[in-house]
Amino acid sequence: MNRKFRNTEAHVWKRNVALKTLMIYQVLVLPLFGQCEGGTILAAAGSITNASVGDGIIFPVTAEGNVTYELSLLFQSNRKIVTWFSSNPLNPTIFQLMFVDRIRVDETGSVFLDNVQLSDSGQYDMQISYVRHTMTTMTRRFQLHVFEPVSKPNVTAVCFVNNITMTCSTSQGTHVSYRWEKVPACSNESCVSAGAEKVVDRLYGSTDEYKCIAENPVSTATSDPLGTQACNKNPQEGFRHWWVPITCVIFFGILLTGYSVYLYKKTKRSNKENTDLQLKTEERSAELTEPVYVTKDRSDFVIEPVYVTEDRSDYVIEPVYVTEDRSVQDESTPRETRIRKND
Repeated sequence: MNRKFRNTEAHVWKRNVALKTLMIYQVLVLPLFGQCEGGTILAAAGSITNASVGDGIIFPVTAEGNVTYELSLLFQSNRKIVTWFSSNPLNPTIFQLMFVDRIRVDETGSVFLDNVQLSDSGQYDMQISYVRHTMTTMTRRFQLHVFEPVSKPNVTAVCFVNNITMTCSTSQGTHVSYRWEKVPACSNESCVSAGAEKVVDRLYGSTDEYKCIAENPVSTATSDPLGTQACNKNPQEGFRHWWVPITCVIFFGILLTGYSVYLYKKTKRSNKENTDLQLKTEERSAELTEPVYVTKDRSDFVIEPVYVTEDRSDYVIEPVYVTEDRSVQDESTPRETRIRKND
């Protein structure tokens, strides 16, 4: 019993020494090297920890008392990553394949996650369960955000007649924000603007320059200065950009004019055809209407006109001749009208 007790005391002493060493490392070393690429960052419970791709993360463990406890690290609340006992922290059990060869536990029970990736971003819960003790389970929560560092910004300029549009972009980086600063720097608010695009007026003889600053929570990069002289080097630079819209306007103007002329000629031709058709109809009607002749003066007869209700060019209405003296004519007898078809 005494030997076992002495071993327990030795283990507690070693753990306390390791904890003090870790605290010194966290206070003195991490502020100097923790944010470097491939460095190690101490995660703080209850806050957000930002890290770059490739960094290492330390999840510290702080237990109460010198009692045996079981620790588990969970990812996104329900995925258990690793479990170990305080009596044997160097022999953990890893459950997630994505963390194999990247996670380890030191003598203090703190967890080291090496070479973090973008997919490692999320919530981590450290659960401490005390063995054979009345103390309840403790949970410490960490928020880890992993970012890809930004590369040096590239600035392109589009030159117009009155202004220059400068656009900033990066080939690498996540959650990147952009801002512009005038060179040399000035205290005026107009010297700084946010956004990936900046429009600068082209003033004669102006030598103003601007630089683009790209940044995210873990890195910052600055472009080379660029100003209005970028367009002065090549006077045709602007023309190459605004000749396209001008050409489009001219093309659509010509197309609209041609279509208008076509509609005008079509309408004029249609009106002319309608007029010619009306004249021909009137002439044809005049030719088909022939008079009715009476050979004698007969006051007791009334000649009624014959009407053609349709335009029938293949028929001719012949006159009706009275050849006899009929003083009385039966009203029921129809008058004769002969219509002859043209050969």
